[in-house]
Amino acid sequence: MPRERNGKMTDLSNPWQRPPELGTNAFASPGTPVLPVQPEERPRVFQYQPGVNLVSMPRAGFGLANFASLRALAAASKEIRLNIELIKREIRALEWTITDDGGDVINEAVGFFETPDGQHDFDGWLNMLLEEMLVTDAVTIFPDGTLDGTTEAIELVDGTTIRPLLDTRGRIPRPPVPAFLQVLHGRPTGYWDAERLLYKPFNASVASPYGVSPVEFVLMTVNLALRRDVYHIGAFTEGNVPEALVGAPASWGQEQVNAWQEYWDAMVAGNISAQRKMHFVPIEGGKTLPVYEFRKDDINQTAQDEWLMKVACWAFGNSPAEFGLVSGAGLGGAGYAKGQENIQYRSMLRPITQYLARLFNTLLSKYLRYSGAEFKWIGLDPQEDRLKQAQVDQIYIQAGVYTPQYVREREGITGEDDDAAPEVGVEKFFRENDRIWYG
Repeated sequence: MPRERNGKMTDLSNPWQRPPELGTNAFASPGTPVLPVQPEERPRVFQYQPGVNLVSMPRAGFGLANFASLRALAAASKEIRLNIELIKREIRALEWTITDDGGDVINEAVGFFETPDGQHDFDGWLNMLLEEMLVTDAVTIFPDGTLDGTTEAIELVDGTTIRPLLDTRGRIPRPPVPAFLQVLHGRPTGYWDAERLLYKPFNASVASPYGVSPVEFVLMTVNLALRRDVYHIGAFTEGNVPEALVGAPASWGQEQVNAWQEYWDAMVAGNISAQRKMHFVPIEGGKTLPVYEFRKDDINQTAQDEWLMKVACWAFGNSPAEFGLVSGAGLGGAGYAKGQENIQYRSMLRPITQYLARLFNTLLSKYLRYSGAEFKWIGLDPQEDRLKQAQVDQIYIQAGVYTPQYVREREGITGEDDDAAPEVGVEKFFRENDRIWYG
């Protein structure tokens, strides 16, 4: 098939017109490649299985863990659940606002986001969104509107029921071609294009339309943690290894041993299971009464439990110090703990809040029709960064680059307009309710 090269049409099937880099007449040449009979103009995004759109079940055909397993692991594993709840509580604790291009608050947009879906308040709605993002990474939003195009509700849809479709290149099809299929009870029940339904994974992959949640990062570790929990439960419920065996005189029969066991239990027994008792058994030829102890170690093995929790923390971007696994005392402890707070911000808070802000800005501009509107988190920066910003503000105010009023508006501080540059130092800044105020 002729191809354009340097402004000229070249027929690659004709050896006399092949580019010299594909030549085969040279000594020890790389050989002539097997060229397609009908070459595609644009490359495919990835190699998908032929007929993959015929498979209805979400995630099937991509070599990924199924959604049901991810939800079950997130519910059963304490390491996973504690990390998820920590992230949700830290982000839900943040204040937020919506402003226009001039920095003024758009009260109408803020009012809409107070109850985004018309049923749950923003705090509950955000909690559900974060749960979907952290467990399945299949955040799906349906902007429900009227016939005139007005969006009345931003509804969250269970992303585990959504099957993204692919076009020939391996991309999610563009409107008006159907892009998403909902599967309920194993049967397709509806389809929508990419404008009608938003599917926004946090950890996107080029080789799959699905996201990859932190739970999948540590599947083997979570499996180990669950087995350890089952082992711990069995040690107190179904275990048959006693604490120790104490030898009884060889002349005793089973009835005498049982009688002595009952007498001993009556003296020392409490609410502890039989594993924590000594048991008497008859042994041959012994004048002494040997004691055979079976367990000397701690069945909890807290060092291994701490390691499992740290692995889960690394997967979710949390600092182990948030769970008290790193001491904040001792030489350099305070500085280390403060450093961990900044790590928590950079590895978890900032990436997730940026993802959420971009998602909300898309909803504001594209579906709620607030041109230039911006969703902002308040008080998100770490204290160390805010101190540096205060130092920069002082320099710029004294140099006349901008005024104190500009800083007040940026920080959301109400006060009288004053364009004069006061002679203030950074030491006169003090923090109140996580905000920087002028003293």
